[in-house]
Amino acid sequence: LNATFENYCPKRMTFVLPTRNRADILDKALERCRGYKGPEDELIVIDGASTDHTAEIVKKYADMIDVFLSEPDLNCTHALNKGILMARGKYIKALTDDDIYYPEGIAKVIQIFEEHPEIDMLLTGGMKTKNERTKVVYVAPGMEYGRSIYDVFRYPMSGGSQYFRKKALANASLLPYRSARPDAEHLLRFFQAGAKVRFCRVKTYHCFHSPNPGNLQPAWRRRRERRKFWNWAVG
Repeated sequence: LNATFENYCPKRMTFVLPTRNRADILDKALERCRGYKGPEDELIVIDGASTDHTAEIVKKYADMIDVFLSEPDLNCTHALNKGILMARGKYIKALTDDDIYYPEGIAKVIQIFEEHPEIDMLLTGGMKTKNERTKVVYVAPGMEYGRSIYDVFRYPMSGGSQYFRKKALANASLLPYRSARPDAEHLLRFFQAGAKVRFCRVKTYHCFHSPNPGNLQPAWRRRRERRKFWNWAVG
C-alpha cells in the first residue's frame, strides 16, 4: 500500500493567483497563464470581493480556472493562504497578476521537483523592475545556496522565485500574512524547519514593482518590521 502524502495530491502544480479590483490586469495575467498551465496542473483564483468586472473576466477563462473564490480577505498574503489550503497539487506556485512568468523556466522547475523528491523549496533566477530600473536576481555559479540560513540575507530573493512542495507546509507552515516581508519570512521558516532549499539557475519570472494602495505601509513601519524580522531570524 503506497499511501504517501503526494499520492493524495491529484494535480501536479497548483498556481494560486490573488486579485482585487484589478480586472483588466487580471485579464492579461490569465491569458499569460495559458502558456504555462498544463492539463495536469491547477489554477486557483482568490478574489478579495472585487467590485469591478472581475467576475466577468473569470467567466471568460472558465475553461482554465479550476477554483474561483470571492470573499473579503485581510491582504494579498491572506488570500494566498486560502488558495494554498485549497490546493490539490504536489507543488505550489504563488502568482501575482502584474508579473510575467516564463513557461520554459516553470517546466524546468517541475522537472527538478520530479527528479529530486528531497527538495522542499526551489528558488529560481529572474528579473526585477522597480522605478524603471531593471536588475537580475540570481545566485552566482559555485554558490551552494541553501547550506546556511544566512543565505536568505546574502542573496535576497523576490517572492516570484519561490516554488515549494505542499507537504513541506506541515513543518514550515503557511505564509505569515501579518509580516512586512512575508516571502522572506516564509523562506526562513523553511530553513528553520530543516527543509531542503535549493537554487536553480533558470529564469522563471520578471517582477514589476508597482504601487498597490492595499499593501502600502508607512516608511517608519516598514523599517520597524525589518528590524523585527532580523531580530527574529537571528535571535
